[in-house]
Amino acid sequence: MNSVILSGWLTRDPEIRISEKDGKQLKMSLYTLAVRRPIAGADQADYISCAAFRNQADIAEKYLSQGRKITIRGHLRTGSYINKDGNKIHTTDVIIDEMEFADGKEAKNSNAGSAVSKSVFTAPNDFLDIPEGGEDDLPFR
Repeated sequence: MNSVILSGWLTRDPEIRISEKDGKQLKMSLYTLAVRRPIAGADQADYISCAAFRNQADIAEKYLSQGRKITIRGHLRTGSYINKDGNKIHTTDVIIDEMEFADGKEAKNSNAGSAVSKSVFTAPNDFLDIPEGGEDDLPFR
């Protein structure tokens, strides 16, 4: 299984690229997420390269900017290329399948963002309501 879920802050505005393959244009959005490391007492982060295609790239271009907090679900893709010095560089990127805004109401464009978040990004609610009878009524332990 190849599945990744991350929540973090964009380190820069998304970079939009358009390539052509077989006469069709493909839009791609590239950005980096700063994701806090779960280390007690330390303020450290990992910087994760992300790529979004097609509709997700359109959404990234329109609504995402540096400092925006988002939660993404995607999958890892590895690759390599030869740089200008002739060295082989290995890459690991998260390919975005879904995303949603994770910052509060005070974030810029909050009205547009929250409306889009509910209609475009959020998956249906598949969670069961917790019974009010307490822990003994839960379907699991």
